[in-house]
Amino acid sequence: WKKCGYSWNDERCFIPGADSALFIANGIKYNCTEPQYQNFTQYACTSINGTDRVTASEQFFYKLLLGKSNSFEDFGTPQLYPALALLSAWIIVGLCIIRGVKSSGKVAYFTAIFPYIVLLILIIQSSLLKGAVEGIKFYVIPRWDLVAKFETWQAAASQVFFSLGLSFGSLMAYSSSNKFKNNFFRQMCIVVSCDCLTGVFAGFGV
Repeated sequence: WKKCGYSWNDERCFIPGADSALFIANGIKYNCTEPQYQNFTQYACTSINGTDRVTASEQFFYKLLLGKSNSFEDFGTPQLYPALALLSAWIIVGLCIIRGVKSSGKVAYFTAIFPYIVLLILIIQSSLLKGAVEGIKFYVIPRWDLVAKFETWQAAASQVFFSLGLSFGSLMAYSSSNKFKNNFFRQMCIVVSCDCLTGVFAGFGV
């Protein structure tokens, strides 16, 4: 998905940031992303509209992976890769919950810890990129003009409801396994605090 020249790419494909991704001659933009087309005088590259260009990753996702049709009425055929991925995901989910709380409780040790490992790797990787300091400053320094807007708090509330999974059937199913005198208030404080800290922690990786 990083390069052009594959069967699912067309003349609109280009590579962002690559020196050979864009040729300009007489005010016309040319798509010459492959090495064999870099000599513009020898190869007649197809001229395209600069606003109609599509990245190589977009064409990989929409044309090969999803097989996106031209219209809503054209349903097309099921794609092999997404179908296999979906089937594998449901098989894994079924194996995790096949024995109820006993099996899902053990799986939770992995599903609760592994995302933090991935987040830590992403944070380390992003901190080594150019402009990381400016990005962190942009993240931690508040813009009070946006804080005062209602839309900001609306988006924050939506994120909180989504991340906590409020009113999801899975939470109700798991809560039915709690003891009658379970300390719900203490667990609620722990879950909400962990969710908030995780969101702040993940922000450094973004």
